[in-house]
Amino acid sequence: MTHLGPLSGIHVVELGVVIAGPSAAAILGDWGADVVKVEPAGGDPQRGNTQRAYFELDNRGKRSLTIDLKTDRGRELLTELIERADVFVTNIRAGALGRLGLDPARLMARNRRLVYASIGGYSASGAGGRQTGLRRRRLLVTRWRRLGARRPGQRTRRPSSGPR
Repeated sequence: MTHLGPLSGIHVVELGVVIAGPSAAAILGDWGADVVKVEPAGGDPQRGNTQRAYFELDNRGKRSLTIDLKTDRGRELLTELIERADVFVTNIRAGALGRLGLDPARLMARNRRLVYASIGGYSASGAGGRQTGLRRRRLLVTRWRRLGARRPGQRTRRPSSGPR
């Protein structure tokens, strides 16, 4: 794949889910970086989701491969990819990455030029650090809808007063 742009020659490894990680890596690809998306053994859960166009949009121009990170060999393969990369983009929670041996200190010790881009919904050390950004968003949207909020352009239905 030929990539033209200001980031041409930059190699990016992305371990992302849903929107934040994949969209950030897609922008790097738009600017010319070579992006490799690492998907779980069964493939990205969003792949083939006909309800959302996010997957196609946020994974444009990427190469992808599946790696089972629950195995020693899988973690070893990902580490090898990251050792040769310029940038590692992820929005997986820091605790989960640490358990996999993919914490910033460990990876940057193996690749001193690595830019480790971790995208979180909340500060890792704050009150919401153990939660994903999506969990709180879902709670907010659910509460918002229960209060009767509408989407832009959505009409309000008036209660029926019976037959006229």
